[in-house]
Amino acid sequence: SLQVHNLKNTPMDFMYLAHVNFRPVDGAMLVDTAPDDPKHVRVRATVPGFFKPSAAHRDLIAALQTNPALHRKMEAGRAIDPELVMGMDFKSDASGWAHSLQLMPDGSADFISHKPTELGRGVRWITRTADQDALGLFLPGTAEADGYHAEKAKGNVLSIAPGATYDIHLAFGALNAKEASEMQEKIGSVMRG
Repeated sequence: SLQVHNLKNTPMDFMYLAHVNFRPVDGAMLVDTAPDDPKHVRVRATVPGFFKPSAAHRDLIAALQTNPALHRKMEAGRAIDPELVMGMDFKSDASGWAHSLQLMPDGSADFISHKPTELGRGVRWITRTADQDALGLFLPGTAEADGYHAEKAKGNVLSIAPGATYDIHLAFGALNAKEASEMQEKIGSVMRG
């Protein structure tokens, strides 16, 4: 958990992104409570100017913009160079938590859970290059990853009143096969509605 307390006498703009990374595992599946459609999974088509994406990367981004579910399997040998960034909107369970799993071939899983009422934005971030192999399964945040001015224009910069506190709760880590199966069932229940 995290508490941010505004000690100022004036309102304070606030952005937060929990950058919890895992290592992608070939053959793993990404399972979560975000519906697989372009309204709920927004694939960022632009990259910072210092990146030089290949034609294959541009093709991957174009395919994912139409069918976001294509990213869910960690395919051996599929480069994601320089990166894949997707804004995602999650459904919550009855306790107010949203969940994401990297379900391993052996049934175990990495997971991250967050409360969309506290962290209603954020991104999935994946890079699989010769130099980097990382998965931000979901990086819960108050905004997406496009910077202060872009996020302010989208209405994603929060304001904490003078003397007020903003509370954030997360859970993340590893699950054994039994725990992963239970979490997968919880996710399925949320998605079935």
